[in-house]
Amino acid sequence: MHLTRKALVIAATATVMLGGGTAALAAIHPTVTGSNSTSASGVISMTQYQPDNAPEVSPAAWGFLGSPTEQHFLNLRTAAEVTGTVSESPVEGGFPAGTLGICYEPSGGSSLTDVSQVGYGFAEDDNPNYLFPETVSGVVGNLPAGKYYVGLCAEDQEYTSNEMANVTVIMTETRSGVSYSGLSSAGS
Repeated sequence: MHLTRKALVIAATATVMLGGGTAALAAIHPTVTGSNSTSASGVISMTQYQPDNAPEVSPAAWGFLGSPTEQHFLNLRTAAEVTGTVSESPVEGGFPAGTLGICYEPSGGSSLTDVSQVGYGFAEDDNPNYLFPETVSGVVGNLPAGKYYVGLCAEDQEYTSNEMANVTVIMTETRSGVSYSGLSSAGS
């Protein structure tokens, strides 16, 4: 629900007059916070794209699968929760293997940074008609304000055919940024 400033003031006045206070107002509009909060939080946007049949990423450097979405990070508290799934199919002639990840790149930049990754590998004799779905998710955050490409990436893919794929990006405004435990390339 999107409320104009005037509608929000009217809703706030009615809520307070009826004894609802800040908690009730926060239920009407998620960016209204109480005195114990440090800042607003909530979902900013959701984007979905399908990088079906993306070319194999064979060098030892990260590359996006398909065309990632450009997202606007408002401040250090803006975060993107990204989940990507791709059906991998073995290509005859070798041992299918590679690494999938969630990456970001500043708009106009030249190199990707991964925030999470999963490796995969199949037996050389696996049927090339089989599809092996692989899923990876990660959070991109704690970045300076600006525009960034965010999405599913890969590196070191060998004898792999990227088939059907789906990526979901949920942009949020957090209360205090992103806390990382383990692999943490973003913002560090």
